[in-house]
Amino acid sequence: MIVYRLHRHTRQPFEYNLNRESRWNPARTSMLYCASTVSLCCLEVLVHTDPDLLPDNLVWSWAELPADPEVLDYQWSIADVERTRAAGKRRIESLRSLAIRVPSAIVPHTPVDFNILLNPLHDAWTSIHWQRGGPFRFDPRLFFDEPSPVP
Repeated sequence: MIVYRLHRHTRQPFEYNLNRESRWNPARTSMLYCASTVSLCCLEVLVHTDPDLLPDNLVWSWAELPADPEVLDYQWSIADVERTRAAGKRRIESLRSLAIRVPSAIVPHTPVDFNILLNPLHDAWTSIHWQRGGPFRFDPRLFFDEPSPVP
């Protein structure tokens, strides 16, 4: 399976923020968030970043995983952030899987849009080889209240 990331061109695609908590991990839990498509990466960045603070030096990168991600079987709402963080932390610490497939909170319940959480502590982590796809720019129409006319 191929996974995608958006990141600043000055950073490597496999860098992650250990101090930041997110939907599937508490702070100080190593986890790299990826997406099944570049468009979902775009949406993830948009919902988690103030539009005035969006970097103008983004690139997209991709990597082919050595095996398909394990699908996380959960029986609760992904809006229950404490529960999702606890589940993600347990999964990472178990070292059971390199990659875990979880639903996107932005585009849930689709067969093509989902997040993939990578475990930097897993033995297969070093087998992931990232490739730069190219520069990424947000379409300016995403930031206006009025729709722009179709040319």
